[in-house]
Amino acid sequence: MSIINQIALAFTNSFNDPFVNVPQNVHVMYVITSKAITPEAKTTIVNGNYRYKNHVHFIDGGKLKEEWLRNYIF
Repeated sequence: MSIINQIALAFTNSFNDPFVNVPQNVHVMYVITSKAITPEAKTTIVNGNYRYKNHVHFIDGGKLKEEWLRNYIF
């Protein structure tokens, strides 16, 4: 299953929110990988046919390391 299909499914399927015990929908998606995501791949993913496509964010390779160092290394 491609990443585009997985994102589309995540945006269309609800989940039970354990804090309020009601079904909720995903409104924001983070694609996280230790490898680089090419600009072409990002464009293809964002141009997929699903709701909230402007709410897909990417954290890859260098950004992941930067995020980890900033937030988790003391």
